[in-house]
Amino acid sequence: MPNFMGEEKKSRAPLYVGLVFILIAAVGSTLAANLTLNSRNRIEFGQGKYIVQACQGWIQISLSTGETIDGVSPVTGVTFDSLDLRSCSGTTLRLKIYGTSDAPDAAPLDIFYGPNGPANYMSVGIDNTPKIYLLDANGNPELDEQGVPTQNDSYLTFTPPDSLTGSVSISFNSPLASMESVGSIVIETGKSAI
Repeated sequence: MPNFMGEEKKSRAPLYVGLVFILIAAVGSTLAANLTLNSRNRIEFGQGKYIVQACQGWIQISLSTGETIDGVSPVTGVTFDSLDLRSCSGTTLRLKIYGTSDAPDAAPLDIFYGPNGPANYMSVGIDNTPKIYLLDANGNPELDEQGVPTQNDSYLTFTPPDSLTGSVSISFNSPLASMESVGSIVIETGKSAI
């Protein structure tokens, strides 16, 4: 249909459809770029390892596995790499492992057999000296027979921090979770009571 100047009026529908697609793509990429977890702390995921920001620095978390039997590999421990004890002094780190369930109320997996039966988390506390200790279910350091804080008990074995790499390893003496059931790892940080 000609306009008042006698020119043929072109439809702008393809322009509007193109703009809508560009807008949707821009909003979608913005939402993905701004996705945050854990109170706006950035979390990056790598192959088989998780890198999280904690204690004013980055730490890498990796799970250890035992011998695969009938297609099942038990989660036998966890290693925290680049853990700076000085910047983490006065902090508690709690590790939880979740399965692959999408249910919003899914409970963490049982990780190892502890003093009160299956344990679905493992905690360490870093005091102000700074030394790192295994924590019991009440957030207190595990104690030896003389009442002195210890870094080992009969359920977990602790490897002291490597001074060069900041690597700390904790082995589960009676592991319960399997690597095949791991969907996600959660690290909770908080103020340490030790």
